[in-house]
Amino acid sequence: MIKRKISLFLLLASIFATTNSVFAGARQIGQLSNFRITPSFTGTGYLQKMNDSYYVVNLDSKNPQIRVKHYLANSQGVKRSDIDMTWTGQRGVYTNFAKSNYIYNLNLARENFWDKGFFIDGSWSPDSK
Repeated sequence: MIKRKISLFLLLASIFATTNSVFAGARQIGQLSNFRITPSFTGTGYLQKMNDSYYVVNLDSKNPQIRVKHYLANSQGVKRSDIDMTWTGQRGVYTNFAKSNYIYNLNLARENFWDKGFFIDGSWSPDSK
């Protein structure tokens, strides 16, 4: 009888642990594949924010390395973060004042107004966890 209770407890504990890990990994991640940026901000597609955490920008390395300006915006185009900078080849985690369960996009631009267009690759997410 005790073995059966222990087995049942272990089964329930493993189901609970598996369920938590599935929900913990539920954030949405957007891909930047050959994404063209110019001195003017260009927006990505929208992703749903799942929790009240930082947002993440992860840019693949390029030659030459450049700095990319970016900010998070809601579906009405209103900024929900400061304008921050990330070097290509770097990952950054940034503060925002976006709310969970709403959709947001990432807007990206070259650092300087005289810079020409450039193609970048990487990923981003409105949530860091």
